[in-house]
Amino acid sequence: MKYSYLFLFLLFLYACKGQDGYVSRHENNGDEVITVKSEDEAMNAAIAKAVNTFPEFLKVLNEPDSSNRAFTVKRKFTYTEDDGGVEHMWLTDLHFKGDKLFGVLDSDPIHISWIQPGDSLEIKIDSVSDWMYVRNDKLVGGYTLRALYEKMSEKEKKELASQLDFKIE
Repeated sequence: MKYSYLFLFLLFLYACKGQDGYVSRHENNGDEVITVKSEDEAMNAAIAKAVNTFPEFLKVLNEPDSSNRAFTVKRKFTYTEDDGGVEHMWLTDLHFKGDKLFGVLDSDPIHISWIQPGDSLEIKIDSVSDWMYVRNDKLVGGYTLRALYEKMSEKEKKELASQLDFKIE
């Protein structure tokens, strides 16, 4: 998997177990892809929280601190206007061009042909579906990840924790 943290792959892999009807999973060029129903309340609440707290994320991003690392943003991409098809993908290597935030696409799109992994893409508030970073070895943000994490059994959570270099609290 391209994303620098193994936990994303593991989290999604574990979250799929025993969740019939909640998600589907498949592989896309080595990336584990999770599909969540658009009406999933926990996921929608997680996305809303991420959007509402995005200004806090930007503030931390703009104030370098050696205790913070691994800043990433999950952005939504609409691929069909007719039925509201949306694909959510993580962007890493966040950087500013003037007052605009950009990130480098870290996934292979499934439904979208106009972008490629490695593309630098603008991140606007209305396209954010999650954000995260690690502070003092603890996950900050990552609300959509937490929504999936909460669906894991205690055994799965412990197994995942043993493979992470930070904690999800």
